[in-house]
Amino acid sequence: MPSLNFIILIGGPGKIASCDPAHDQTWKNYIAPIQVAVRKEKIVAPGERLHWWVYAPAYRERWDDDSKARATQTQRKEVAAIRALHANDYLDRIQRAASGAGASFKALEKPNDFWVELGKLPDGSVSRVWYIGHASMDGLMLKLIHFGACSPGADRDHDMIPLNAIRKNEPLVGRKLYRHGQPSKFLGCTTRAFAEQWRNVFKLTAEGATAKIDFSVTNRPSKVEIIERLEKSEPTTGWTAFPAGAQ
Repeated sequence: MPSLNFIILIGGPGKIASCDPAHDQTWKNYIAPIQVAVRKEKIVAPGERLHWWVYAPAYRERWDDDSKARATQTQRKEVAAIRALHANDYLDRIQRAASGAGASFKALEKPNDFWVELGKLPDGSVSRVWYIGHASMDGLMLKLIHFGACSPGADRDHDMIPLNAIRKNEPLVGRKLYRHGQPSKFLGCTTRAFAEQWRNVFKLTAEGATAKIDFSVTNRPSKVEIIERLEKSEPTTGWTAFPAGAQ
């Protein structure tokens, strides 16, 4: 059996939106839970190599926004904290955090890079894929933006992995997946359809949310582990598992 690769795809914020604390409490909304899960919950199984694949445009845009001359006090504090750690920007800080978590780091520039990079890995070597970030019933939204009265969304043409991309890329990545790995998890709002399609196409266990995940629970005191806390963050989140092979 080849060494196994555990891939965590990490989406990100865009410009700050203080009106939406459920998704945008901090620039590290989608980084902090993974740090906690690796450090305290030991999510990496024996024989797995951990990879953080980070959607770079989201964090560059947030850094530029937080660094602007008219930034809010909150934004200035975030930037000052990064500079106090002698990091160049948010991406540099994430890369260092990945190293501290024993993970490799890869900056993705386009949504399709996710499939391309999976396709480069050895056959049968991907034990599971996790996603953490914004999402909708139509797919994974790698960079968060807001419309109108603070309605969260994404640029569907440039910053999204759509649902139909799973079947389209099956010839490229299907053989890369280890048939006896742990469940793939898609930690984002309304990812149930994405998880179900992942199971249907690849015949592997996948899990996702029926409704909203509230990422603000990351910073709330709790005895429940962080991943389970996200999966149960709202009474209606409806975290759902689709067993391997069943349809």
